[in-house]
Amino acid sequence: SFCLLYCYNALYSPWILDSLAHLLSDAVGSNVYLFGSYPGEIKLTEGVMRGSGAFIVFLAALVCDTRAGSESCQARLFSQSSVVCECNATYCDSVGQVSLPPVGGFLTFLSSEAGSRLHKEQGQVQKNSTGRGSSGGEGRLEEKVALEEKVVLEEKVALEEKVALEEKVVLEEKVALEEKVALEEKVVLEKVVLEEKVALEEKVVLEQKDVWRRSSGGEGSSGGEGRLEEKVVLEEKVALEQKDVWRRSSGGEGSSGGEGSSRAEGRLEEKVALEEKVALEEKVVLEEKVALEEKVVLEEKVALEEKVVLEEKVALEEKVVLEEKDVWRRSTGSSPSPHLFCFSTSCPPPGPPASSESPVRITLVPEQKYQHIKGFGGAMTDSAAINILSLSSGAQDQLLRQYFSPEGIEYNVVRVPMASCDFSTRLYTYADSPGDYELRNFSLAEEDTRMKIPLLQRVQALSARPLSLFASAWSSPSWLKTNDALIGKGSLKGKPGGKEYKTWAQYYIRFLEEYEKYNISFWGLTTGNEPTAGEMTNYSFQALGFTPEEQRDWIAMDLGPALHSSKYAKSRLMILDDQRLLLPHWAKVVLSDVHAARYVHGIGVHWYYDGFSPAKFTLGTTHELYPEYFLLATEACAGWRNFDRGVRLGSWKRAEDYAHDIMEDLNNYVTGWTDWNLALDLGGGPNWVKNFVDSTIIVDPSKDVFYKQPTFYSMAHFSKFLWEGSQRVGVTITKHSSLESSAFISPDGSAVLIVLNRSDKEVPFEVWDQTVGFLPSSAPPHSILTLLWKRS
Repeated sequence: SFCLLYCYNALYSPWILDSLAHLLSDAVGSNVYLFGSYPGEIKLTEGVMRGSGAFIVFLAALVCDTRAGSESCQARLFSQSSVVCECNATYCDSVGQVSLPPVGGFLTFLSSEAGSRLHKEQGQVQKNSTGRGSSGGEGRLEEKVALEEKVVLEEKVALEEKVALEEKVVLEEKVALEEKVALEEKVVLEKVVLEEKVALEEKVVLEQKDVWRRSSGGEGSSGGEGRLEEKVVLEEKVALEQKDVWRRSSGGEGSSGGEGSSRAEGRLEEKVALEEKVALEEKVVLEEKVALEEKVVLEEKVALEEKVVLEEKVALEEKVVLEEKDVWRRSTGSSPSPHLFCFSTSCPPPGPPASSESPVRITLVPEQKYQHIKGFGGAMTDSAAINILSLSSGAQDQLLRQYFSPEGIEYNVVRVPMASCDFSTRLYTYADSPGDYELRNFSLAEEDTRMKIPLLQRVQALSARPLSLFASAWSSPSWLKTNDALIGKGSLKGKPGGKEYKTWAQYYIRFLEEYEKYNISFWGLTTGNEPTAGEMTNYSFQALGFTPEEQRDWIAMDLGPALHSSKYAKSRLMILDDQRLLLPHWAKVVLSDVHAARYVHGIGVHWYYDGFSPAKFTLGTTHELYPEYFLLATEACAGWRNFDRGVRLGSWKRAEDYAHDIMEDLNNYVTGWTDWNLALDLGGGPNWVKNFVDSTIIVDPSKDVFYKQPTFYSMAHFSKFLWEGSQRVGVTITKHSSLESSAFISPDGSAVLIVLNRSDKEVPFEVWDQTVGFLPSSAPPHSILTLLWKRS
C-alpha cells in the first residue's frame, strides 16, 4: 500500500523532502511518495489550510487493505467518505460461491460504513425449548434458565394472589363502612323526627299555660264554667299526648297533673344530650372513614412498590440469563456476532457489545406467505456499454463477473433501453425515416450491434442463473409525435386504433425480432419510460407522453393485440414504468378495463419521489386491489437531485438509501429492484443532456480501473442471496428499534433474513426460528447484514 502526502514549506529543499520520504517509508514498511510541495495554500475537501509552518496532510488517496468476501479488497478512501473497492485487469475481490453450513450453523454477510464489504462470518444456532434438544453444558444452561423462569413465574403468581386478597379485604371494609354510614344516617333522621315532636309538645304546654292564666283571671261564672270545662278537656288531651310521646321516646309511663313543666325541661335536656351524642358519633364516623381511606392509599402504595420490585427482579433475572447465554456461546467456540471493521490498530476485539438491554428478538413466521421474488439487476444503457468497453478486455471481464457470475453478486435482471435515452451520446430511434408506417427501414443502431448486444451475450455466458431482460422505450420516432421532436412535450398523433398508434405497437415487435437474431430474448416489456414526462412542457430529453386513459386504450386496441398475435405473446407487459406516487390511480384506470387488463402482467415503478409517496398507500393499496399483477421496481439511481448531483465515491449514505428503499418495496409486495446504469465514468456520464448521476460501479479508463461503490454491496445483499422464486414470509419483532428487516424462504427451503441499521448505535438482536433455535447476532451502526441458514 502507499500514501500520498501533500507538504508545504517554502524553505524545504528537495533533499530534505527526499530524506523525509525515506524515513516514512522505513516507518510504514512501504513506499511513500511526497509531492505537491509549494508555497501558498493547500486546498482541502472541507476548506482551505494556510500557514507558514510545515504540514503533512494525508489526503484523498489513502489506500489500505480490508476484507471483502473470500479475498482482500483493495480499498480506497476518498476524502471523508466510506471506502470503495478498486479493481483492475488482474485483480478484484470476489464474494465467491456461497455454500450454506449444515443445520445448526448460519452465515452472516456484513457491509458497513466502517469499511466492511460483504464480510463473511459463520455462527452457531443456539437450541431452545422448542428446538431439537441439547446436551452437556448447553442442556444444563437451558434447565437453569427454565428453573429461574419458573421461580419468577411462581413469585409473580403469589404476588398477584396477595394483591387480589388485599383488594378483597379493602372491598369488604368499604362495604361495611357504607352500611355503617347508612345506619348513622337513619339515626339522624329519627332524631330530626323526635325534635319536631318535642317542639310540638313545648308549644302545647305554652298554650296550656296561657289557657290556665286566662281561666284563673276572674271571668263570669257561666263563662268561667265553660272555660273550666275546656281547660279540663285540654289538660286531659295534653296528658294523653305526653304519655304517648313519653312511651315512644323512652318506653316508660308518663305522669299527669302539674308535672308538665318539669317534664318539658327534662325533654329539653334530653334533646341537648341527644344532639351532642349525634355530633360525637358523626365525628367518630368521619375519623373512621378518613382512617380507612388512608389505609387504602397506603396499601395501594405498598402494592405499587412491590410491583416495581418484582419488575426489577424479573429484569435482573433476564439480564443474568442473557449473560449466561453469552458466556455459553463464547465458551463453546461459536463465532462472535458481526462487528465493525476498523482501520485503526487500537480496534476493540470482535464480539458482541456489552449491553444491559435485552436484544431485539426477530421471529420468523413462515406461515405468513407473501410475494415471490423475480430478481435484481441494472440497465445496459449506451453509456454503461461505452464505459465498460473503455476498459481493457481483462478489466471488462472482471467488471462483468462482479455483476453476473457465481463469484460476483449474481444479477439476474437487465433493463435495455429501446434506442436512445439521456444516457446516450446522441439522439436516435430505429425508424427515423418520416412516413415509414410499415417500418421498412427499421434497423438497430451501432450502439446495439457493436456495444450492448456483444456485452449482453458475454453476460449470458457468465451467468449461472437464467437472465430476465426487459425493454423500455423513451420516445417514438419524431414523425409519429405531435411536436415532431424526440424531446419536450409530445404524444402520438391521432387516436388509439389509428395508424400512428398501430405503427408504434409494431415498433415493439420489430425490436424483439431484431434482438432475437442475436439469440437475445426478452422476458418483459414496459409500455414506455415515464409517460408523464412527455406531458411536461420543455422536458429536456427523450420522452413520449401518455395519460393513463391513452395508455389503457393503446394497450387494448394496438399493443396488446400486436403482442398476442406475434410469437412474443408470453412476454410480460408492464404498465406505468414511472413514479409510484401515480399509484393506485394509474392502475385503476388501466386495469379496470377488461380489454386492456387481459394483456397486462405487471406494474413498473421508479424510486425518484418515494419520499412523497408512502409505500403502504401506493404499492400496498395497488396490490390489495389487483393482487394478480406483479410489482417491479424498474429504475433507481443516486445523485439525481440538484442539491446532491453526480458521483460521490464511497458514499455510504447512498448505500443506505438503496437498502432502505429496496426493503420498503419488498415489504410492500414488490418482486424485484432494478438499478439504473451498470457503469458510469467519474463525471457520472456520458449523458448528452448533462443529466449526470451516480452508479454502483464507476470506471476510470485512464488508469484501467473501476470502483465498486457502497451501493454495489448494498445491491449484493439482495441479488446474491434472494434467488428467483424465493418467497417473502412474515416476521414478528419484540420491541421497537432502529432495525429494518425482511425475511424470505429460498426455493431450497433455506431462510434468508436481511437487516438494515441506519442508526449511530450498535443493536444486538436474536433471530428465532422454531425449527432450529435462535441465531445470536448484532448490527453495527450504519450496516447491512444478510443471514442465511438451513431449516432442515
